Amino acid sequence: MATLRADENRYLLLALPHERANLARIPGARPLPGGRSVQLPRQAAVILALDRVFGPGTWTVDPDLAHEVAEARTRRYAPAEDEARIHLEAGSLAVECTIADKELVKQVPGYRWSPAQRRWYLAAMPLALDVLRDAFGDRLSVDREVEDLIALRRVDEAREADRASRVPEATPPRSPAPAPVEAAMPPVNTVAAAPESFRDLRQLPLSDGLGPVLERLIEAVEGLTSRLDALSPVLTATSAAPATPTTPAVDPDPEGDESDWREILARSNHDPTDALESARRRMQTAIDPSPELRAVAGIAAWRAGETNDAFKTLKKALEGGASLEDGDLTTLARNAYVEVVLLLISADCAPAESVSSVDKLRELLLRELSNDGGFDDEAVGGATARETLDLLVNDRALRSISPILGDYCRILHLLSTARGGTRMASERVADLLQDQSLGADAFALGCVLLACVLQEAPCVDEWMMRWPGLEEEAPISDGGWLADLAERRLGAATGVIAGEAALAVLACIAAGPADQASLARRRNLVAFIPPGHHGRRYAEFLAMYRLAAAGSRLPLDSFPGYASFLATVPLLRSASYLTEVYLNGENQSGSAVRAVADGVYLPALEAGGLTDPGEQLFPLLDLLAAGTKPDHLLNELARLIEEEAVPGGGMLSREDRIRVYRAAYAKCIELGHDRDSRDAFFRLARALEVEPEPEPLIDLCNEASRSIKAVRLPAALTLLEVILGEGLPFEETLAQVLELMPAKGKDAFLDPQIQGLQLAYEPLRDAIASRFATSTETAEVSEPRMLEGRRILVVGGHQRMKARATPVLEAAGLKVDWLDSTEGKAGGQLIDLVKGACELVVINTAYIGHSQSGRAEQEARRAGKTVISQGYNGLGSFLSAIRSGLEPQGEKSAKASRVSELRKISRR
Repeated sequence: MATLRADENRYLLLALPHERANLARIPGARPLPGGRSVQLPRQAAVILALDRVFGPGTWTVDPDLAHEVAEARTRRYAPAEDEARIHLEAGSLAVECTIADKELVKQVPGYRWSPAQRRWYLAAMPLALDVLRDAFGDRLSVDREVEDLIALRRVDEAREADRASRVPEATPPRSPAPAPVEAAMPPVNTVAAAPESFRDLRQLPLSDGLGPVLERLIEAVEGLTSRLDALSPVLTATSAAPATPTTPAVDPDPEGDESDWREILARSNHDPTDALESARRRMQTAIDPSPELRAVAGIAAWRAGETNDAFKTLKKALEGGASLEDGDLTTLARNAYVEVVLLLISADCAPAESVSSVDKLRELLLRELSNDGGFDDEAVGGATARETLDLLVNDRALRSISPILGDYCRILHLLSTARGGTRMASERVADLLQDQSLGADAFALGCVLLACVLQEAPCVDEWMMRWPGLEEEAPISDGGWLADLAERRLGAATGVIAGEAALAVLACIAAGPADQASLARRRNLVAFIPPGHHGRRYAEFLAMYRLAAAGSRLPLDSFPGYASFLATVPLLRSASYLTEVYLNGENQSGSAVRAVADGVYLPALEAGGLTDPGEQLFPLLDLLAAGTKPDHLLNELARLIEEEAVPGGGMLSREDRIRVYRAAYAKCIELGHDRDSRDAFFRLARALEVEPEPEPLIDLCNEASRSIKAVRLPAALTLLEVILGEGLPFEETLAQVLELMPAKGKDAFLDPQIQGLQLAYEPLRDAIASRFATSTETAEVSEPRMLEGRRILVVGGHQRMKARATPVLEAAGLKVDWLDSTEGKAGGQLIDLVKGACELVVINTAYIGHSQSGRAEQEARRAGKTVISQGYNGLGSFLSAIRSGLEPQGEKSAKASRVSELRKISRR
């Protein structure tokens, strides 16, 4: 029986051969090496697909997955809300549907959301189409070419299932015994068919690759034959001549025999030029100069400053890894050769500093790849540098003498190729990285070079913090091989180089498929980068980037850089990715959705602002609603928009703002949190009270009066104010207010909002007086000209409040200067009025942004004026605040104890 178990962000299914044939029907199923297990994406859709293919109860799961399987089986999906269409695109099923129906598409395993095309992609398999038909019913439209393709694949699946049911477990066939060697050899008499001379080889039929090689061989042999023919008479005459006594040869070099190289080597210490000339003369007179003499000549040339000659001579003496007869000379020659190679690099590649050692070359390479400060770009990519480096990378002597230096020369050669604009540079770097003979540090530098080439940037600093490309634009379509090599090899590299290389590898694989590197492998790569490294946060983001978008379970607490970096990215770049994270991770425990909702969206909005609300705001309201404290998150978003603290927020229409406020209000009411619910209600009420007609606000108040307790009294008081302003009957609403007030009887009218409304509306005063004729508090509010000659400044508030409050204030004898919300932002006008003759500054903080109200309060206190920050909503509390601010201190304290509790409970 097939058994399902979990392995990080995937499922593994151990199955028998006939079961594996059925598994091939499930989208996203991939057989693993060995053939006994199948890998599946860790999605609820896989559970449903296994039930569909095998039937419930015919396959088993590990005990730790029991809850996960039960949750997938018991989940209920809402019917389709809108039409959906399927068509073929690049061999996959492309599904276009509304976001509301996304859960129906996610019933197919292996689903992928493309933010660029704004559609879902599924494997073109019969099961995928069957699931979608069951989910969407008659709302699904399927193109004809999809029907035809799926019909063919159904036939293939049936044929394969039939074959698997009849064929037993396959075993490798036994190889036939090799035929005897004699039987494989051609008959002896076939040799007669061979050409009589090498010239006849041209008549034989040849393959395209062998022909040119054989042609050159024929030409060389012909040339050698002609020379032998010319020498034949001379050789014949010499052999026929009588022998004559010979005279001992005289050494043409008066300085001594060729073998006396020690004297020349000693002379090169103090007179390298003279020693070099002696060595050259002896090499010219010798038929075959010894390796020792060549080595001495090369050392003398090096000491004389003739680098090119030293390189050629030492190379010939040491090529093939040969050792000289004298061990000390071998060591000296090899050291000289290394020095000569470093001198060639210094002369032709324009390093920022002289390449004095192999370690210095490594340092310069790292500097160049990290911040473009190791070599001159034009020189290192020029023809001279490439010509020199071509010699070095093909130098077998250098590889045998100093493999590390040879490795660095190979990296520098590829760097020169990249700087020179040569095509296919990335393929050449990738080939080098797969060479097992490459040293650990050189491998690490090669990883950094590969990332720079793929990112089309000269160094890490140029692509650091860059947003990864879309999946179809990934630097490496599948970099699993690179991640595997890096994990195994970077442990032997120098720490600082290993850290840069790990970052580079994560950048290479970041935008590729999620399954090219497991979570454990990504974690190990991040571990090569020290926590204090400037790229650690970015590396953690790169490691989680594609896994989060795929909806995988992630230990994001161990990768804090993911959310902190993502929060700095403008929504112009990240909005489609955030949508993808939400769509694929919704309802997936352990996904990145909550981390993104809690700590990413709002900071990114404040930092980068809005450029397209249709993509960057409204589709992501559901993301915020999936956060840990969704009511608070949506309220904070609404606050930022109301206070115009979002760059680009000015492009939002009044309807757009109300849409956001309604979303926040609905979530707050759903969760029932008092403070957030009141804040959301008043914000929405403020937006609706400036509508030309009062009906939307009245409807909101009537709805809220039947909602949770926290908003009933604020809604009733707001409704009372609206009805009074419109001249509508208010007695029923007044009774509702009195019923909801914590204090009963005449004490209910001590509420500052009701007292303020009495100042503005005489019918309300009369109604209250008729109920409580002996109330002294009621009589006080109607005293005319009680504030004659006094002056106040009001900051913030909308035009309807100003129109209704100004006559009341003027009737009391007040002179009023009023700056509405827009005017309150004008710093010069605000400062001038504050410094004027006013004695009280009233700031309606509910109608003006936090920063503007703070500045107004600061300027008022600096000018020595009394300040009231009026945080309530509505006309009533506003008028009461002004009266309270202008009353003598004794009267204020007498009333404070009676109304303090009412202020807390009915705060608006």
